[in-house]
Amino acid sequence: MPSPLLPTKCPKAATNDVSDFRKGLQPHKFNPVNQYEKKPTDRVGMFSSSSGHLQREILFNTLGWLQSSAWQCAFMWGWASGRVPYYSRFWQHPGYSLAYLAAITYWREVHFYVVHRGMHPWWDRKNGLADGDVGAFLYRHVHSLHHKSYNPGPWSGLSMHPVEHLMYYSCTITPYFLQAHPIHFLYCKFHADIAPIGGHDGYDSPSANGDFHWLHHAKFECNYGVPWPVNMDKHCGTWLEYSDWKVDPKKAMQGIKQLTSGSLAQSSAPAKPKAQ
Repeated sequence: MPSPLLPTKCPKAATNDVSDFRKGLQPHKFNPVNQYEKKPTDRVGMFSSSSGHLQREILFNTLGWLQSSAWQCAFMWGWASGRVPYYSRFWQHPGYSLAYLAAITYWREVHFYVVHRGMHPWWDRKNGLADGDVGAFLYRHVHSLHHKSYNPGPWSGLSMHPVEHLMYYSCTITPYFLQAHPIHFLYCKFHADIAPIGGHDGYDSPSANGDFHWLHHAKFECNYGVPWPVNMDKHCGTWLEYSDWKVDPKKAMQGIKQLTSGSLAQSSAPAKPKAQ
């Protein structure tokens, strides 16, 4: 009689189950092309792919997690050394503590939109620093690494340049300016660690349904933020509804172009930049 603590299937059978599950989700994939395979007959390993995309994403994800850990170590040192004030009893100030948690939920998404939009061209993607377009410069030298994942998967979320990691995780800095309980910092940090997985999984329902961010990777000029709890794209005129795009891509993109200008009025294929 097999032990209930031991797996009842061999690793090969378990792998086949996972493969079958992926095949079952295949009709729900936004882009059926597998970015990790050069040819449909190629086999993607756990840590390697014929295209090299998976290796790159794993490398930069790991660098992101290391930087996330560094932010946590820095705050723990600050609290332990008395350089950063904090309070240890969460329910000692219940109204403040709960309001702070709620505020972080909104702060995270506003911060993400501002940082992300700031790393895309402000006016024209052919611009450089001499033109005052910091966004075009940051896209060319920093954020374009993330957009190499043109058809994103779960490993794509934190596949960023270390400079972008620094900007992304700066959302956790609020306890330095506004006294907090450690759980406020951890809530913000862990959300930043985990949220990109669902946003980049590349599948419609019944999976994570990150259609809004898949469109951003596919079309570049829209959906810099998230739809909930605050849709900054709708406030700033950069929101593109996936259902509208699916019905009439040209008309949907034209709606974005009418609301924006400069780089957002160009095609989604990046132009060759000027040397900078």
